[in-house]
Amino acid sequence: MLLTPIFVVITSLRLHGTYLSLIVVYASFSIPFCMWLLRGYFATIPKELEDAASVDGTGRIGALFRVVMPLSAPGLAAASVIAVIPVLIVFLFIQRFLIQGLSAGALKG
Repeated sequence: MLLTPIFVVITSLRLHGTYLSLIVVYASFSIPFCMWLLRGYFATIPKELEDAASVDGTGRIGALFRVVMPLSAPGLAAASVIAVIPVLIVFLFIQRFLIQGLSAGALKG
């Protein structure tokens, strides 16, 4: 059900058969899932840590980069792994059959 509208949009933009279409389709599926995952992770970081950083004299940006981002590193790593693994699996799968096809065409007999 979801692939038909994406196909219509890709063909109407004349992106059918291009790398940009693959990027758009993959991003449209992975970005919402990673955002949902990271929202849940950032919700577990206590607001009091940001308040304590502001009492210590840092601004909002300083609290973000000095307190929140180091605490969110495991969540960012998990989201990036979840975003990269399907692409890696597809790449290795396609590469295997591409190499197999090239090797079969190179043999005489």
